[in-house]
Amino acid sequence: MDSLVGFRFHPTDEEIILLLTLKRFDPGFSVRTIKEIDLYSFEPWELPWHSEIQSEEEVWYFFCEPYYKYAKSKRAHRRTKEGYWKKTGNGSKIKRKYSTEVIGTKKILSFLRDDTAAKKAKTEWVIHEIAVEDSPDYEKDFVVCRLERKRDKKHGVSKDQSSQILTSERNHVAEATERNHVA
Repeated sequence: MDSLVGFRFHPTDEEIILLLTLKRFDPGFSVRTIKEIDLYSFEPWELPWHSEIQSEEEVWYFFCEPYYKYAKSKRAHRRTKEGYWKKTGNGSKIKRKYSTEVIGTKKILSFLRDDTAAKKAKTEWVIHEIAVEDSPDYEKDFVVCRLERKRDKKHGVSKDQSSQILTSERNHVAEATERNHVA
């Protein structure tokens, strides 16, 4: 992984649609900053290490070929070993700048971890899945996934870590209160 001093990759949705269109016409097309990967075969915390460019902004981009649950369905399979990506909201349409022409769609997905107590634990990981409008001219189906790690800015730790800290603090307070009542 190269460190490019002064380099910042922050494309607009319209620019991502352009790159995605090129990738769908020519599956061999590549961009240095967007690696092609089987996104759903990894846990979200493993993905940053597979990115071509490391960033302090904690945003990574990947080309991903969707895996569908059924042969004739467009229902995507987004499960990993430790959880799954759940769609939040209805998604949105991406329009060409200064126009009403729809050129793609964007879905937002949050990663939910399967807890041992059969509870679903929301994590700090979010994906913006960007897809281009379909065309019979495309060679292969791809989407661009923009992976983000949303940290708790107030404490400078991740949401997962902050919930663990809060649980630890509650346990400590409960133990101290119990000792005071016993004494």
